[in-house]
Amino acid sequence: MFRVAQFVLVLIVLAGARAPAVAQTLYAIEGTGPSVGQFVGQSTCGYPNGPFILVHPAGLPFPPCPSVGPFVPPPFGSLGDVAVNKSTDRIWATDGLHFGRFTPTGTIDMNFILPAGLALPGLVTGMGFDAVSTEIWVTDGGMAARIKPGMSCTSPTVLGVIDLFPDVGVAQDIEYDACTATLWVVTDTGHLAHYNAAGGLIGDAFIAGGPCGLGVNLTGLAYDTSRNNFYVTDGFIVAHVNAAGAAAPSTFWFPNPCEDLDVGGAGPPVPISGLAFSLRPARYGVGSDPFPGAAPVPAVTLAQELIGQNEESVTLNGFFRIGVKDATPFSTAFLVFGTGAPCPPLLFKGCSLYVTPPFALVLPAGGLGLGAAGDGFLPMGWGALACDAAIMGLNVHAQWLIRRPAAIGGWESSEAIVFTMGDR
Repeated sequence: MFRVAQFVLVLIVLAGARAPAVAQTLYAIEGTGPSVGQFVGQSTCGYPNGPFILVHPAGLPFPPCPSVGPFVPPPFGSLGDVAVNKSTDRIWATDGLHFGRFTPTGTIDMNFILPAGLALPGLVTGMGFDAVSTEIWVTDGGMAARIKPGMSCTSPTVLGVIDLFPDVGVAQDIEYDACTATLWVVTDTGHLAHYNAAGGLIGDAFIAGGPCGLGVNLTGLAYDTSRNNFYVTDGFIVAHVNAAGAAAPSTFWFPNPCEDLDVGGAGPPVPISGLAFSLRPARYGVGSDPFPGAAPVPAVTLAQELIGQNEESVTLNGFFRIGVKDATPFSTAFLVFGTGAPCPPLLFKGCSLYVTPPFALVLPAGGLGLGAAGDGFLPMGWGALACDAAIMGLNVHAQWLIRRPAAIGGWESSEAIVFTMGDR
């Protein structure tokens, strides 16, 4: 049986062949619906699949608690944001007063209210999640507070309040870095500012304009915990930048320095009011079976789909799993790992191959026997590797190659996924 120790071996093997591209997804929120969208950038090969993966309402009812409601979008409004708890694979949305928690498929499962005056003088303009302590950092533009959600329909526990001093404008979004215990904010004056946990300014850069021509009213910030870079938006364009505002290195899932959020109505209406970063794997390609009378095209399954658990490729996640479904019954599946994606895809036994050979590793030894449903999975959890620089940003491509039963013969392949190791 495949054990956790074997996946640690996968990480070690792939670390020696580290690829520069990384894979994650972003979340955005807009106020008119309100709605939340999960999206990726796209390359010339159409990798990864997108750009918008899922769009769902943020104002779903959760009786008897009040729901997230519509709020005024930029530039006339500054409330509202979205955040991701990478330890539990849950998405939080707020209109500045009401907060809702959602599963990756958009189902609401909790909410609470943070009235002005409880933790902050004003309503919330931005929030970020400390997934290590399961606490939310919120800002009203000038101050920040650390809160811990309790039960639905109740107000959270206020754990601390700080003044962001000196301020460099109204903070529109906030992120927390658990590895350094520091805060990052973007402002309505075009700044990306870095504060310690006591609220003292330790770094600041004017990043409006830059490679994407961002406006000065920066409405959203997402912190890449795998590479220590940022995704910043003025509501219309998302720019991938470093702490100085220069273009950050290209990634597999965000290959261009700038992405236009207005994609013909596929995503939330622009302008958006907040961003959040997720380490959920990105899918690319399609499954293939070149044989007449073939079963449905095999698809990759992840922990959320299999067992309702965390599919974020973060440290300390013991629930990360990669599975396959819809393969020919009683086939034998091999999960191949690599550090690149061929463009266009290669061919293997007549099937599309989306992982660049030679493979770094093929698991399990002898293959994984699939049952009558053509489904199966391997656990991919790992141990206490928090803030481990050796694996942060490690990029892994994976795809199932499936040998059909001898009585049928031939091979089929799944779509592929790419994931990146990051901290919570």
